[in-house]
Amino acid sequence: MEVNQVIPVIPLIGSEPQERFIGGKLPNKREVLCVFFHHHRTMRKTISEAVLRTVDELIPIWMAYSIPVIKAQNISKKIKEIFKQWQHIRKSTSRSESSSTQKKKEQDFKQNIEQLFDIALSNALELMEDEEHRRFLIQQREPGRQGMISEIKIEEARAAIASKRESEDRYGYKRHQGHGADVVKLEPEDLKEENSGEEIMESNGSESDEPFEIEPRRKNRKVQKNVFREKLATVCDNTGLSIRGAASVVTATIESLGLDVESYTISQSTVYRKRRRNRKNFVEQLKNNFKADPQVTLHWDGKILPDLVGRDNVDRIAVVLTGQSVSQLLGVPKLPSGTGKATAEQQWKNIDKKKFSPAPPKVLQQILNPEEIIEFAVEHIKKTQPRGDYLELLSLAIIFLGGIPPNGIKFCAPGCISRARWMGRAIYCLKMWLLRSSFRLPQKEEKGVLNVCIFVVQVYLKCWFRAPNSSGAPKNDVELVKDLLKHRNVDEGGANAALY
Repeated sequence: MEVNQVIPVIPLIGSEPQERFIGGKLPNKREVLCVFFHHHRTMRKTISEAVLRTVDELIPIWMAYSIPVIKAQNISKKIKEIFKQWQHIRKSTSRSESSSTQKKKEQDFKQNIEQLFDIALSNALELMEDEEHRRFLIQQREPGRQGMISEIKIEEARAAIASKRESEDRYGYKRHQGHGADVVKLEPEDLKEENSGEEIMESNGSESDEPFEIEPRRKNRKVQKNVFREKLATVCDNTGLSIRGAASVVTATIESLGLDVESYTISQSTVYRKRRRNRKNFVEQLKNNFKADPQVTLHWDGKILPDLVGRDNVDRIAVVLTGQSVSQLLGVPKLPSGTGKATAEQQWKNIDKKKFSPAPPKVLQQILNPEEIIEFAVEHIKKTQPRGDYLELLSLAIIFLGGIPPNGIKFCAPGCISRARWMGRAIYCLKMWLLRSSFRLPQKEEKGVLNVCIFVVQVYLKCWFRAPNSSGAPKNDVELVKDLLKHRNVDEGGANAALY
């Protein structure tokens, strides 16, 4: 017993996928989508493969009336554009079915796909010699699309295209490649009719004004050399050359040396990126190598200068740091106003270069005996720790409480986070709080991270590092319960979760 498979109707199109174009007219956009969906969904082809199959079905219909068409790659782009429009409207339909704007978009799309999928050249009517073919194209572009194409002509066009491609692949590809040809051409003379049997023959006649073009294989891209190294970019900056001027000078230099300009990357966008990257690396290197004396003097002075953008004058302040063996310009920021407050704020932005911030005084007031916790952490840092994350946790706790670890202030790269090791999450929360100025943290999440940090330094730290002492375990357990009861004043939910 045979069961007919039900083919689903394509949403927004209202038709089923079809293997090839049906009817004797030039296909409209809806019919093109139906053939595309047949190859893409029914035949399980990729989007690119389905587009190519659709193009192969589409071109012979236009060639049957010798209508000059655009390149195959441009036809593929037009098909992909319609498919993207369908995807966008289909996705929006599932989100808001009752939206009046969405219904208007769907209605416009359905009206649009009933129009002719026009792939003819812009001057196709001028290139066509046959008056009947020209009149047929005009009628197909009008509403209703009057006129019919003979199925025999379509099959002739398919056979001619296949024969031409086979001939080019067998005999002509190396010849075209050797002469640097860019395309393989199908001439209108390849479509010939004979009264005996409508035989299709290949012709080597003269080129038509509008051939159908099939792209050959792409040539390997030539690797270009990078000429804008660090030293050259620095020289261009020091001499004040503009981006266009630097590109022109380098191009003329390469040509004067007898070298091939096409082998080097010297476009204006490349010059801009290289010089910008070089400046950024120079600033980072300058910051890393800067070492100030223990006693330095800060100098600043304001001056009205022309703005870098526009023609207005702005108030700028130069901030200079000097010492016994150092003299460094920290910056020349622009002032919003000439008041003392604005000047002080801009100075502090150039002085304060630290990228972390410990717990503020209000938070330290919630922690009992922070000095004792710092002493406890310093004492255990001096001991040999079995793991590196033990040492990292102690150092972060000291930094959080406003102290400086014996090994200095350092931040290690983030490690793994596992459910089996809660310490990894504790370290991650401490880093998030200390480096919170480097990224945006919502207020609710910031409060939650702070509660975890307070729990770590006040309760978890001592309990964890005293755990190896088996003889003092009973005492440590009692102190842990006491600390959790006191921690209720800070975070009642967290303390109860640890107790119960």
